[in-house]
Amino acid sequence: LYAYRDCSLAMLDLFTVFGIRLPRNSLAQLQSRPFENLGNMSPSEKEQWLVKHGKPFLTLLGVQGHVVLYVGTKKGKPMIFQDVWGIRKKNGFGHAS
Repeated sequence: LYAYRDCSLAMLDLFTVFGIRLPRNSLAQLQSRPFENLGNMSPSEKEQWLVKHGKPFLTLLGVQGHVVLYVGTKKGKPMIFQDVWGIRKKNGFGHAS
């Protein structure tokens, strides 16, 4: 509504209709679920881990200030759903057009 939907509110809305309650902000959402730190892995290792252990439409992924939903694979590559309204661009914050 009015271009003010952020990533955590998108996740909250998606999960609520299935009876799964999430907190309002991205950090609290990530901390409310079982957590696996992938920070020491290479991008390739992270993808392999996600394909092997991720549960489509249940696994949340996050980086500082942002949360996304793993939705499965396409041609062996993990796919995500995200709201990009508040994503940081090189020159600051903005929304995708």
